Amino acid sequence: MGTLHYGSTAFELEDDALRHFSAVMVAKLRRGEPFLALVRDDDDGLERIWVHAAADVRIATMPATQPLDQSRLQHMVAQANKGGIDLCEPWMVAVAA
Repeated sequence: MGTLHYGSTAFELEDDALRHFSAVMVAKLRRGEPFLALVRDDDDGLERIWVHAAADVRIATMPATQPLDQSRLQHMVAQANKGGIDLCEPWMVAVAA
């Protein structure tokens, strides 16, 4: 499990999801495109975080053992462009192309 730190709040998420999220986040912010991300809090509620260039975001994961999945990246970019990346969805399910 990795950790997404947003300001003073920390969310534990699956390492692979965070690595993909990190790649999408960097690409979007380089283009000046802020976006919404949805994560679960400790009480199983949903938190919506606004990711932008001035946000205090830090991601901690274990080292990668596999390359990033291009279809997963494309899925996350499409989510970010539509309304927000849902980091709560079950990432072990294959993303339809």
